Amino acid sequence: MRQSTIHFLVMAVIAGLTCLLTASVDAVSIDTNLVGKLDQALTDYPLQGCGPTAAANSFTFLQNQYPQIYGNMLVPAGGAIGAANELGRDMHTSESNGGTTWTNFLLGKAQYLQLHAPGTTIIKGMYDPDAGLPVTGFPGVIEGNPSPAYFLNELQDKEDIEILWRDPDHWVTVTGFTWNPTMGGGTGTIDYFDPQGGILVTGMKLNQTGTDNPLFAGLSEIGVAISESPVPEPSTTWLLLLSGLGGLLGYGRWERRRAVD
Repeated sequence: MRQSTIHFLVMAVIAGLTCLLTASVDAVSIDTNLVGKLDQALTDYPLQGCGPTAAANSFTFLQNQYPQIYGNMLVPAGGAIGAANELGRDMHTSESNGGTTWTNFLLGKAQYLQLHAPGTTIIKGMYDPDAGLPVTGFPGVIEGNPSPAYFLNELQDKEDIEILWRDPDHWVTVTGFTWNPTMGGGTGTIDYFDPQGGILVTGMKLNQTGTDNPLFAGLSEIGVAISESPVPEPSTTWLLLLSGLGGLLGYGRWERRRAVD
């Protein structure tokens, strides 16, 4: 194959991948068939178990989406109930705690991952300062109301997200998000698996009255969003591929110069 043809093909692939990385996305979703559908009523926490159940359903998605990384380490075959019960203990889920506080949710999830799949997962998130005390030791979890950009980016990278609805507090597993920005805010929808009944809710309408304000669905706001991704992250893999293609292009140029010399 002529060097000019190789050069053209490599540049075309790089341009196409760059477009994928920089394209504006306002509607994203994950495959709901890969997400767990456990009902919290089946766990040891039938009334207060939305947090650990939402996390178990997310872990089912994570290992189904990335079987080469997780196998069945996160949720053993037929073991979703056991996983949720263990997560409930790790998260100190109880009636006296009002279910699962967001800090206990984060710490319990990290503890579970460290025990069952150490070194495989990055935890990220955003939280409203009014949702409770902050947690240190998680550089990817930042203070600030969960933003549309956060949901679009994480779901586009095929990463699971759990959110805490506030007033009343309730954890769910996000599966889809759309967003239409306007001056100073925007409107959109969110899809999620509700652990209360193990049902899929689609098209829940969202609105935001200012770019720094919370996302609301009626009177309930999204106070916390926590996501997990495998190491390396999917977006990092694309960057590594681009780097490799760039190296291939450089090698082709070096070969041409050597032939001339």
